[in-house]
Amino acid sequence: MAEAALMYTADKPTMFARALLVDDAWARLDPRAADRETAVLALEDAVFDEASRVRTAGARVRYDHARGSGSDIVARLLATRESAKQLGLVEEEARCTATLAARHAFGGELEAAEREADYLLEMAETRGMPTAAVDAWQSVAVVRQTRGELVSALEARRSAARAASRAGLKEREAMLSVNLGFALTTIGARREARQAIETGLAIAHEIGSTGAIRHGRMNLLGWTATFGMDPELEAELAEPRADADAAANSVWVTPDRATLGVLFYRGCEWLATSGAEAATRAEALFQITTEAYRATDNRDVIPVALGMWALAAHECGHFEHAMALAEEAATLIEQGAPSLLNESPVFLALHDAYLHGGDRPAAIAAIGRGMGPLSRRLQGLRGTSYAPIFVSELPQNERLLRRAEEYGLTPPDVKALFPDEAAS
Repeated sequence: MAEAALMYTADKPTMFARALLVDDAWARLDPRAADRETAVLALEDAVFDEASRVRTAGARVRYDHARGSGSDIVARLLATRESAKQLGLVEEEARCTATLAARHAFGGELEAAEREADYLLEMAETRGMPTAAVDAWQSVAVVRQTRGELVSALEARRSAARAASRAGLKEREAMLSVNLGFALTTIGARREARQAIETGLAIAHEIGSTGAIRHGRMNLLGWTATFGMDPELEAELAEPRADADAAANSVWVTPDRATLGVLFYRGCEWLATSGAEAATRAEALFQITTEAYRATDNRDVIPVALGMWALAAHECGHFEHAMALAEEAATLIEQGAPSLLNESPVFLALHDAYLHGGDRPAAIAAIGRGMGPLSRRLQGLRGTSYAPIFVSELPQNERLLRRAEEYGLTPPDVKALFPDEAAS
């Protein structure tokens, strides 16, 4: 209806107001959609004062962010936010802040992300903007999970989903329910994770949000990559799997996080499948995603992407390349690089590479190097029922700890958490 109304507009203020509606609609339906470009172009054509210019700049930079394209995104967001603040455009200020918080969180700039999240929470409390709290809690959750504060991260994700529900933001509620499922997947909570993801997907289908559906399917694919394929999910996942397999032979893919996540998790599925062809497909997908993560500055997933690429390269017989990738990933982690994902694949890849090369002491040392990140995440689950399943339900964590037991490298604090599970 907004698009139809936009076609019959005589003056710029009316045209601008209607174009804003179109942009808002597409931001909820599919923020990276080409149709959203029409709205942004209409906004640019209808600028009639300083406030409309600032709102247009905000719409353009957020669209670029959603597509994973454009340049100087952070600088443009900061400039637009400052202009919005000076003009009293509170909603525009909040939207720019939310995008900054997310961008900093995914870029590994955790302190900056926390500052932006705090600012959003302040806006929610002092300016009567409950929607700001939704984005704040989501960014807080990413920061906490990256730091290994896993229980605290779950609480933040639940707070985000509740805030979206209270504000009546169905698209955000769908996305955030799925995000809760993602976090539960990464700690091994199989049933809870699936329920949360399917709840979010059901809302996404109900409101017809292509973007939320794509996000939900990406995380559902992550669930199957972690816990194994389920025939009941085949219909829901047929399209993303086909898209990912086609992308393995492409020279370019849309570099937004949802698309890259689908490729990454499909690579994980192929890596878990026996055979040379499966390993080759996995290696191609991990190469695409890792290079794209670098190009788009998604630093929170680069170390584990490198580790998975190393595992696939090893399966393909590219042993020197696997060694280089795994060593790069391990060094990044040891130098303090952020990681939203469990780091175990990195040190398993490094162990296997050294073991294949005949350097058993270095292989053993690789397992020891992996104990720090594993212990950090386990401590973040201390005192909960999630700690044992973090190892027992996640194969790569279980394998890393089993190797540590074999080599006598299990840290005392890990043994204290669940000695029986570690021994088994």
